[in-house]
Amino acid sequence: MAAKKKKKREKKMISNTELYDILVKHNAKWMIWEATPLSETVAKLERQGITSIVFAHCSNRPMSGDYLSVMQENIGRLRLMHAN
Repeated sequence: MAAKKKKKREKKMISNTELYDILVKHNAKWMIWEATPLSETVAKLERQGITSIVFAHCSNRPMSGDYLSVMQENIGRLRLMHAN
């Protein structure tokens, strides 16, 4: 019996054209990330008028604080986002 080869899930980068096509249909103002994105990505999105916001899902023990403190920080960032 031949061993099945598992395909790695490759992360697909979205092109400028694809992003533009999405923005035409959905006028997004924010991009919510689970971790801090690359500065180049943030700059690219800002040029499109999109603000990047980090919402840490806290699947592991945080470097400081606890789950609740991470969620409170997330809420604070979401409030700032909503206020703008």
